[in-house]
Amino acid sequence: LPLRQDFITFRDGKTQCDLVITLGVSELNQLTTSTDTDLTFFEERPLINLDVQNENARYGSINIVDSTTQSLSALTYEFLISLGEDALHPSTATKLLSGIMERSNNFQDPLVNATTMEAVAALLHVGANYKEAASLATHPTPLSLFQLIGRASVRSKFDATHQYLWSFL
Repeated sequence: LPLRQDFITFRDGKTQCDLVITLGVSELNQLTTSTDTDLTFFEERPLINLDVQNENARYGSINIVDSTTQSLSALTYEFLISLGEDALHPSTATKLLSGIMERSNNFQDPLVNATTMEAVAALLHVGANYKEAASLATHPTPLSLFQLIGRASVRSKFDATHQYLWSFL
């Protein structure tokens, strides 16, 4: 489902969450270094670790690590469909398809296999927009923009009275 206003809540104080999902993080100390968060934060919560790197330390409560899968997007797709058919929205499918396309150099990488193409077919069946995915794959968003979006998301508040969203960056 797309992100809706009623899905978001804000609480004062330290970061609070019920579950942590990591994508492509081979060691837990990478999270503590990059997020300025104490290791106990990650140890006190269930953690799902998805990765395609063979060097993954398998630190999660659940570890889905498959170095034979070509891309993290394909592995994420497999994880999401395991949650049920309704777990994939067409816009999510489009983003996953673009990740597969970007990682496989638009399916020209020699590591592309039948499993990859089955994931692509399933994503298209769910409603992924091939043209939009191809555009995203050829014009990837810079990491600095993702970091800015992340900071804005964490520091954003919605003012229901005036119907606007504001953020400190």
